[in-house]
Amino acid sequence: MTWIMVVIRSLSTRSIALVFASLILLTMVLLLDVGFMTSLYNIYDDLIALRVDLHGKTITISSYSLAPFTSVIRISDVEKLLKDISNDVEDVVYEVVTLANINGRNVIVRGIDFNTLDKYLKYNVVEGVDFNEKYVAHAWIGVELARRLEVKVGDIITLSSFFSKTTFTLAIAGVINITKPYCYELIVPYELGLKIRNIGRDKASIAIVILKPQANITRLLYKLGVRKQYAPLLERAIVALKYVKGEVRSTIYERASELYLMRLGIHRDVLVITTIALGFILSIGYHIIGQLVMLLNRDRLIILHEQGLSIMRVKVAVIIMVTLLMLISFSLTQTLLPLINELTDPHIIGHRINIKLETSTLSITTMFALLFLLTGILVVKLYEEYE
Repeated sequence: MTWIMVVIRSLSTRSIALVFASLILLTMVLLLDVGFMTSLYNIYDDLIALRVDLHGKTITISSYSLAPFTSVIRISDVEKLLKDISNDVEDVVYEVVTLANINGRNVIVRGIDFNTLDKYLKYNVVEGVDFNEKYVAHAWIGVELARRLEVKVGDIITLSSFFSKTTFTLAIAGVINITKPYCYELIVPYELGLKIRNIGRDKASIAIVILKPQANITRLLYKLGVRKQYAPLLERAIVALKYVKGEVRSTIYERASELYLMRLGIHRDVLVITTIALGFILSIGYHIIGQLVMLLNRDRLIILHEQGLSIMRVKVAVIIMVTLLMLISFSLTQTLLPLINELTDPHIIGHRINIKLETSTLSITTMFALLFLLTGILVVKLYEEYE
């Protein structure tokens, strides 16, 4: 195997550095694009998830809508749906999730019963007063949103609802250090949230059903009309209430993003195909890099061939080296992704987008990159062209 080291040592140091730098740059662009698309698709999963600090399973109920902001469910329908399984239910949390504009920026406003925060969410007041239903024309703001809007306790904000012609003037009563997604949102009393969303008191955007530890999952699935094979999905799934000719029908979806984006005609398969297509297009750059390493060192490699080393061995040695460089670039880029995310700080409707890659997507992307890299090396002729 000494011939491998002989080939690698013969390569120009500058060409290796150039190839390695090109691999890192291309890999960074590729993984950032793919990761951003995946994270953007999954943003609804973070928006509607209640972070329950107690142990136990939860089920999220929404309407068959285009987004959490347009979802409207009747509380009576949820109660009717859960009537026969009330012994399995610990509590039901109702929330109003809506969009509003504050100082030219679109943010999420969440109306919630403050008892819910005390019972199920850990938080601490950074500035101002604790949650209190008596503060009617007041709002509490998550630390991250407060930082982005540059507001503090006592500031007066003007809030324009997307669903009402009324303009709301609110005072900031407190800045709250709280878990995601609430840290990126404006939190108001539930009754005020209903007015901002412009819906009646018997309605909500979502209901989060908190189950007892000993809940009968089989009975629960049957009542919700969910097939047994979906049982493992229960904790991260979403049950959509669809109103058909006066009847309420429930359908379970694997994830919130699957429900809402499917209503827009964007199925998960579309994301997968688009991501693969993007990875395929960007991976063509690896083909060029493969050719580059061969062309920059062609004279050196031809000399090795004339000294008795076969072209196949020459190319195999180059492939081994470049493959190692590519794998290092992928590993390095994955390590740097959190830092890049921190520096770029991407946001949408106030929520920070954490760029992350799914294992399956990363595997397909790596496969494409490696395939193009190898073909780039193999298509370059050495000795035959030289003659």
